[in-house]
Amino acid sequence: MDLGDRLHQTAAHALMPGEQVVSFTTCEPARGSARRTAGFLLGGLSGALIAKGLTDPTHALGGTELPHDLALVLTDRRVLVVALSAVSGRPSYLVTYVPLIHLRGVSVEEVRSGRVRFTLWNADGSRLALETSGRRASRRAESFCARLAEAGGGAPPPGPGPGS
Repeated sequence: MDLGDRLHQTAAHALMPGEQVVSFTTCEPARGSARRTAGFLLGGLSGALIAKGLTDPTHALGGTELPHDLALVLTDRRVLVVALSAVSGRPSYLVTYVPLIHLRGVSVEEVRSGRVRFTLWNADGSRLALETSGRRASRRAESFCARLAEAGGGAPPPGPGPGS
């Protein structure tokens, strides 16, 4: 069973009648891998795990603190946030969801080859900066963001960009 199948299985109980899964991507907080690398250099494997466990206070959605490793599942009505196991990378549980009407837009930037950073902009003006790495994951993230924009996520609001 591949990751997509596992995500469908995890999200199935949360889907409303007639709701369809459109796309998914895996991700972590923006600059999360840099924090984990620094932890590894300073404290080996235990340092990397500790750094991974330190959650950035802005890594939250609608007041719900998000786990470090997560998957976003786009349906025709909502974005479901699924926690991924830190050890196996398999879907663990549904954390929260956001109706598409509460998302104002999405912006995507390729930080460097094989790493994509994207930001979800909420209707209340808050944003969630995420990133993914690896060629396959980056392609999945770009596809997810394109489909989110098509589904009503639209263009990012005017103003400061994701790096501000």
